Amino acid sequence: LASCDQFIKQGVVSSGADLAGVVEGVMACQFEQSDVTGDEIVISKMFLVLCSAFASPALRKLPAHLVVDTLRTVLRVNTEPRFSEMLRHHAENALMSMAALFLAHLPTLPLSPHPSPLLQPRGPTFPSVVTWSFVPLGAAAAKAAADASAAVAAAAGGGPAAARSRV
Repeated sequence: LASCDQFIKQGVVSSGADLAGVVEGVMACQFEQSDVTGDEIVISKMFLVLCSAFASPALRKLPAHLVVDTLRTVLRVNTEPRFSEMLRHHAENALMSMAALFLAHLPTLPLSPHPSPLLQPRGPTFPSVVTWSFVPLGAAAAKAAADASAAVAAAAGGGPAAARSRV
C-alpha cells in the first residue's frame, strides 16, 4: 500500500486506466481478520492510497461508479460503530479530503447532461472486513458526504435536488 501511494504521488501511475486499477485493487483488498489494531492500520493505509488517488490529475479519467463506490466505502467505515474511534476519525478525515479533492477537480471533469446509470447503487464491492450499517453521522462527515453527493449528481446532470434524493 505504501508503494502504491508513492507511485501515485510521484506520477508513475498517471493514466486513468492505471489509477483505476490501483483504486479497484485497494477497494477489493481482503484479508483475514487477525489483530483488530493491525487490521485497522491496514485500512488506514488504504485511506491514504485512496486520498492520493483523488489528488491525482488522473482522477478525472476514473469511471464515475468507481469514484462513487470509493466515497461510499469510506463513508461506511466512518459510520461503522464496531471500529475504533481512531479509525472512524481517519475515515472522516479521508472522506473530507477526498470530497474536497473531488470538488477541486469538478471544473475539469467531463460533464454529461444525462444521468448516468453508473451512479445507481451496485452490489457490494467493499472490503470484506466491514459489516455495513448506517448510523447518524457527525456534522463534518454529513456535510462532506452531502457535498460529494451533490457534486456527483451535478456531474451526472441531476443537480442538487437529485443528490438529496439519492442520499
